[in-house]
Amino acid sequence: MNEIYNEWLKERGNYKKLKDWNPHLPELIIKNYPTSDNKMMGHVNRIITGPPGLGKSIYAYKIGAKTHYLFNGYTKVDEEEYSYKYSLDQLMYRPQQLFDKIRVQRQRNEPELFGCIDDGSVHMGRQLFDQDRETYRKLQGIVPTLREDFTGFLVTTVILNMLAKPLREFVRHKVIIKPMAELKSMRRLAVHYERWYFPDDIRFRMLVPFQEKFSSLCPEPFYSWYHEKKMKALNEYMADLERKPVKPSGGEDVEEDSGT
Repeated sequence: MNEIYNEWLKERGNYKKLKDWNPHLPELIIKNYPTSDNKMMGHVNRIITGPPGLGKSIYAYKIGAKTHYLFNGYTKVDEEEYSYKYSLDQLMYRPQQLFDKIRVQRQRNEPELFGCIDDGSVHMGRQLFDQDRETYRKLQGIVPTLREDFTGFLVTTVILNMLAKPLREFVRHKVIIKPMAELKSMRRLAVHYERWYFPDDIRFRMLVPFQEKFSSLCPEPFYSWYHEKKMKALNEYMADLERKPVKPSGGEDVEEDSGT
């Protein structure tokens, strides 16, 4: 066990700086962001899945930081702090956080560069249909127009089928996080899958446009910032469950958010 722990400490010091890590997804997001030279508004979305503990959230967190880093043309390693702070601010947990950000962006009449729903299967999962029907309906209403609010939009979840139906249907492209070697190495592979539908909207082709290598470790103090925000959201969620226990719904729409 001590050997594994020592290896983990060693790996933590070997992470790549943002300037040295060159994933494809941030460039794709920036390419689709409307600018004075390119006023066309694009949208890049992904649902990031994989077993617990493989680094889904860290991948999204780092993608947000790298996107901000490239977008602002940073060249100094010290500028990492500003990029990680930006990415941290764009991580959303509770549905109200998403609604608030959308309200701000629509007042500005321009999309945000990057946004991410972390732990989506918990905070915006299928159970939301029974927990809070009003919030579920609101999510159902705003998700189809997220293109207007975010150029890059990620959702992390352990299993796709655990997400609320509006998110499952809107975000059609997927990323699966896989270990590259032994788990103790913390090296991961993010495999991107794009689902392209035929005109009948039923049949589709699955493509793999690219794969990205990354470390599931995150440098300090950036990891501590992320962990604190994540745990705060989880504690709020547990408090809500204690106040309003989930009760199975009845009626004609009981199967509305059944899995596919």
